[in-house]
Amino acid sequence: MCCMPYESNQLIVGERDRDHLIQRICDQVIETRGYHNARIVLLDERGRLVTTAESGLGEEFLPIVRKLERGEFTKCMEKALRQPGVVVTKEPHFACTECPLSGKYAGRGAMTVRLAHGEKIYGLVSVSIPAHFSTDEEEQALFGELADDIAFALHNMELEEERKRAEEELKKHREHLEELVRERTDELQKTINLMAGREVRMAELKETIRKLREQVESAGMTPVADDPLKEI
Repeated sequence: MCCMPYESNQLIVGERDRDHLIQRICDQVIETRGYHNARIVLLDERGRLVTTAESGLGEEFLPIVRKLERGEFTKCMEKALRQPGVVVTKEPHFACTECPLSGKYAGRGAMTVRLAHGEKIYGLVSVSIPAHFSTDEEEQALFGELADDIAFALHNMELEEERKRAEEELKKHREHLEELVRERTDELQKTINLMAGREVRMAELKETIRKLREQVESAGMTPVADDPLKEI
């Protein structure tokens, strides 16, 4: 292992699926950094578990997941959530006996850091590394930069989801307005057709009355004084 920059930037920039992103990052740091294991935990605004990803642990990670589902955090997680920067645990085997993974950390160290962008905390990323590398400040700095990149990617995904939701709501609103316009147009057309029909019937009535008047006059009959036909 050496203190070279992480090779995750292109992965982070190009990935659009959250779960796929955090899994690929865990896999990559195992492959390229020589870490023993890596895990990412995402939380909601109330600190409740949303999802996890891990590499190098398999089923041994399940006890941690069950603790998180109950709202229980390990000491390093609690500390990382309370403060910025990388939390280094030099001897988790002795310092974190309550952690289900502590038995695997003999001769190893651990680094944990929260995933935060602005005021929002998205979760945590933690890795197990050879003990002597856990105190390397440059390695810690690079790990902190990785966490910042992950948090920024999660932030952008969140913005994209919000944009899509806003577009969907706008689309629904526009469709609703279009439906209202169609309904009002149909109602107006029905009213126009009804009025037009009445005008046609009135014209036909007037024509019938006119013909009746002509027939009365041609027969030499005198219309009554209050002839209603005069009003039409």
